[in-house]
Amino acid sequence: MNKLRRTQIKEIMDQIEELKSRIEALSEEEQESFENLPDSLQLCINGQKMEEAAASLDEAADLIEEACGSLLTAMGDQT
Repeated sequence: MNKLRRTQIKEIMDQIEELKSRIEALSEEEQESFENLPDSLQLCINGQKMEEAAASLDEAADLIEEACGSLLTAMGDQT
């Protein structure tokens, strides 16, 4: 891969990493909100949805990390 394409991929990875950080922050906020609910509300539908949302955000962050790994592989691990 030539230098220009590696540079472009690196720029994309930087943007992706920023998005990943934002998603992780949202996940933490949602999880904290859920944990601050009384137990009775954690067990209701809305509480369960909050917990599922936090888990889905975590999964999205993990998938983004995988995508970055694939981009590194495409670059030939030259960062």
